[in-house]
Formats: sequence, C-alpha cells, structure tokens
Amino acid sequence: MQGIEADLRSLIDACYGLRGPETAIITPAGQPHDPHQALKAFHRYRDKEGAVSQATFLAEPDIHNAVSAFLSIVLEGQIRNLPRAPGCLLVNCAATVTSELPEVGRLLDETFAGTQKMIARRFGEEVEKGALPADFPIIERARLLVDFMNAQAVRIRAGEEPSKIEAEIPQKVRLVLS
Repeated sequence: MQGIEADLRSLIDACYGLRGPETAIITPAGQPHDPHQALKAFHRYRDKEGAVSQATFLAEPDIHNAVSAFLSIVLEGQIRNLPRAPGCLLVNCAATVTSELPEVGRLLDETFAGTQKMIARRFGEEVEKGALPADFPIIERARLLVDFMNAQAVRIRAGEEPSKIEAEIPQKVRLVLS
C-alpha cells in the first residue's frame, strides 16, 4: 500500500476538485495524508447524504411519491455542487479504491445493503397495507431502486444533463413499483 495515501488524495482531488480549506475533511492541514482520514470522510458523507434520502423516502406516506421523492432528493444531492462536484463521492470516487483499501469496499457494501434493507422494509409495510400486491418482489425491487440511485451518480458525473435524468424519474417509479 505504499503510496496509497498520495494516490487516494490525488483521486479525491481529481474526482471532486477538493482544494484549500475543503481538504480538511480528508486530511487536516499540515498533517500527512492518511487513507483512514478519507475513510472517515466517506463515512461522514454517507451518514449525511444517506440520512436525507432515507428520511425523505420514509416520510412520504404514498409509496409512489416516496420512490419519486427518493430519486429526486438523491439527484438533488448529486448536483448540489455543480459544476465542481457532480455525482456521489461513494459511487464515483470511493468505489475506485476498493481493491487498495478493502475497508472502503466494506463501507460501500454496508451502505448499499443498508439502503436496500431500508427500502425493502418499507416495501414490505406497503404489501401489508395492501398498497403493493402480495406477490411484489420486495428484495429485487429494492435492489433495482438502489441501482437506479447509483446509475444517476454515474450519469451525472459523466456530464449528462440533470433535467434529462429528472424527467425519467416517473418511468423509474413505474418500473420499480410495477
């Protein structure tokens, strides 16, 4: 792992253009670069961004509106810092270092599995209430929604217009809930 600290810092700089005081979330000024600081930053990012999207999804009483609101709030987070930092720090940056830093891979696995479980619980509740059919494929559709969330990050990072992705949300809602 020699040199991974510099490589990770360069990767984060390249992915998200972190400069000046903002770099303190990765490594405090004057400190040697520590990949574990980046891991902590990834954790903080996940906890902050994840809390917003999960709260939005769970607060909406109608499941169709909840799925739509979830994708919309995730998209909003992915474009909040345009043009400097499009996409998702975890999907677009952290995922690229999992072979060098297995703990980052574990963080991503935990994050995506936790999001999928939260969505699946909500889908299960909706099946119990009769809002979704009894044979609704809960796990598969929760996974599909997480996949849509991650694909948005890749598309935004690749330069796709947010309005195009936003216009597709109703179709994604239909696919997830059909």
